[in-house]
Amino acid sequence: MSALVARRSGVSPEEYFRLDAGAPVRSEWLRGEMYATAGGTIDHSLICANCVGALHNVLRGRPCRVFEGNLRVKSGGPTLYSYPDATVICGQPMIAPEDRNTVTNPTVVVEVLSPSTAAYDLGTKFDCYRELVSLRNYLAVSSREYRVQSFFRRDDGIWEVGFAAGRAASIHLPSINAQLPLAEIYEGVEFPLPDLPPAARDEDLRNVV
Repeated sequence: MSALVARRSGVSPEEYFRLDAGAPVRSEWLRGEMYATAGGTIDHSLICANCVGALHNVLRGRPCRVFEGNLRVKSGGPTLYSYPDATVICGQPMIAPEDRNTVTNPTVVVEVLSPSTAAYDLGTKFDCYRELVSLRNYLAVSSREYRVQSFFRRDDGIWEVGFAAGRAASIHLPSINAQLPLAEIYEGVEFPLPDLPPAARDEDLRNVV
């Protein structure tokens, strides 16, 4: 997600829905704290759009749909109301009784990490997401390098962790039986190559990312 830049304390869910609906920017709610989100970088925005597009491509003809970052998700009963960068729902969306624009049954949640929110997205936020019975895959997508981290909940409740790095790699999503090529996730994004010794720069750098 993009940066969190403001906070209101002691906000009830009902007040949060009212304030969020009338605000020029979206906000998330965590245990009574309301956080406004700032706009992201060009790369962050493009990666978010690419994730939605890549998921749309692999879900064609399946009973699952991908939603972009304006869909609100409730998790933790409620501990968190958030706007993931991409959300996949298989079957019909389950609407939260307290708000008709909030869902409770994501199968896949995607967050594109920013430097200021990476620890939150991989820590407190993921802890809340894990309380969703429906959630099977959580993707943490770097916005600084070609790297995606995948968390998958098996049928026995154990979470497995996978990584993919480099333009030629793909990340597997067992929950929807799909491979997402990092070339699609990072299409149009160019990160600088790491510093290399002179001898290495003279070699084929296609596999260096």
